[in-house]
Amino acid sequence: MESYTYQLMREFEDKHWWFVARRNILKSLLSTLHLPERASILEVGAGTGGNIDFLKKFGDVICVESDEQAAQLARERKMAPVISGELPNGMPALDQHFDLIVLFDVIEHIEEDGESLRVLARLLKPGGRIVLTVPAFAFLWSQHDDENHHKRRYNRRSLVRLVKTNGLSLGYISYFNFWLFPLVASIRIIRKVFPYKGSWQDMKKPKALPNKILRSIFSSERHLVGKRRLPFGISLVAVISVPDSIG
Repeated sequence: MESYTYQLMREFEDKHWWFVARRNILKSLLSTLHLPERASILEVGAGTGGNIDFLKKFGDVICVESDEQAAQLARERKMAPVISGELPNGMPALDQHFDLIVLFDVIEHIEEDGESLRVLARLLKPGGRIVLTVPAFAFLWSQHDDENHHKRRYNRRSLVRLVKTNGLSLGYISYFNFWLFPLVASIRIIRKVFPYKGSWQDMKKPKALPNKILRSIFSSERHLVGKRRLPFGISLVAVISVPDSIG
């Protein structure tokens, strides 16, 4: 990917309604976890660093990113250490354990998703949690997934199975991007029949007013996620821990 595309990606993460609203929802969810004051936090798959600012409100953040150009843009924010590495076998040597590990739309890119969770579980402090998000529903597979090199999309059952078969505990799981599901799902299905021309079209930010409206609608789910389980949505979020018996 050329450097200008990474610059677009950073702007996309900072301003696009989907990323901004998702951060609002995840911030609300993390506030329900009652993390220790100044929690130690690891973000794996940090991209260009768009999540660092809100994560720092909960503690001290270290980031891991496999793509060197994205990692460099994250470093330029000068908000947290950004280390090169990738799951499951290329993680850097870290000299600490963490209260919270987050992976926001990461494991769908990795063939060995179960092994990746086991690697991260070994980096948790006792009582620590992993919070991850993934894209939902195989029938929504579209050009977006192809261009982003996804290996799979998940549903509630497959994500629960992934967590439990790897010896971990699931504290909370829910779909989200619920209100906009009909709109986004319709667009994804239409694109199966009529693909857009040119790559990375999803990186185009809507005009100011639609961007604001969509952000407000999606962000309103922050009052629900973490408190209720939504029956469907474009994405899934899960809170995972290590059972005491094997911790």
